[in-house]
Amino acid sequence: MGRKGKELSNEVRRMVIGMYRNRMSVTGIGKLLQMPRSTVSTICVSWRDHNKSTRTKRRGKKRMLKNSYLRRLRLLILTGRFETKAMILAKFQRIYDVSISRSTFKRYLKVIGASRRPNCKKEVTILRHRKARLAWVKQRKFWTVQQWSKVIFSDECCVKIGQDKRVYVWKMADEGYYRPDLYGDNKKPKCQVMIWGCISWFGVGTISAIDGTLNSQGYLDILEENVWPVIAKHFPRGDYIFQDDGASIHTAHLIRNYKQRTGMKTMTWPAKSPDLNIIENLWMILKHKIHQDIDLIKNSEDLKRIIRKAWDDIQVNYIRSLYSSLPRRLMKVATLKGHRTRY
Repeated sequence: MGRKGKELSNEVRRMVIGMYRNRMSVTGIGKLLQMPRSTVSTICVSWRDHNKSTRTKRRGKKRMLKNSYLRRLRLLILTGRFETKAMILAKFQRIYDVSISRSTFKRYLKVIGASRRPNCKKEVTILRHRKARLAWVKQRKFWTVQQWSKVIFSDECCVKIGQDKRVYVWKMADEGYYRPDLYGDNKKPKCQVMIWGCISWFGVGTISAIDGTLNSQGYLDILEENVWPVIAKHFPRGDYIFQDDGASIHTAHLIRNYKQRTGMKTMTWPAKSPDLNIIENLWMILKHKIHQDIDLIKNSEDLKRIIRKAWDDIQVNYIRSLYSSLPRRLMKVATLKGHRTRY
């Protein structure tokens, strides 16, 4: 209740004074309320000598910058979204001939509600999707890791060089996702590659680079060339389940007929559920490894070569740890009533 440095409320002060008036000792009050003895003594002396039972409003330090300068600072930030804090400070001091320290500048950024944050678009899971996720989780909430080990997870991912790094931008407290394309800051990537991959309990499966736009026929070719070899190698008894999400090319009439004709065992998948697909974690590691060798990438062929090498370097133990996390993921989705988790 009485941590050092914390401003006490008037109710707490009146409580202390009431105990003191009932002839309770300063030490006893401090022990009972878990407050420092010096704090209790200060309150009691203030009441006894000056008849003060409420706190005095703190004046605080006078502002160095007027409201007009704060408006100019806000304008500088809005016109320099991608500049660093040091760049904004230097520009502000140079243009308006103001000398302030970095700590003071940081305090004024808080006053105007400006902060430099990653520019990522957060998807809000609507009620219909939350209900579908909950229903899917309830059907599999008692699955063991051994049961999950029969699932082959798959997904597509687009790797971009020159644009795919995390971008930090200045945002105001009342702003959401910043659209760079609306302000002429949309940088075209140097090269990009769309890839498809799959994993199983036994490690990484095949990975395939996709040329151009992926359609249903291209996805059918991927299934024939990449999924069946994994099934034949690791699941000769046919005790597997193939997972893909509900993208339009995955649910096309051509793909549904192919899966039914070949007897491919699949599982339903709830929409807006990348947190349940453990291959998403591999995409993050893959991109991190690629950016470590980013200076070696000159074109798409270099990018494809580094992607394959990074994919083959992923350890089996890490993939099995992702499979082991699936029961916890489902439990977290159930706890959050279908909302997205941090996985």
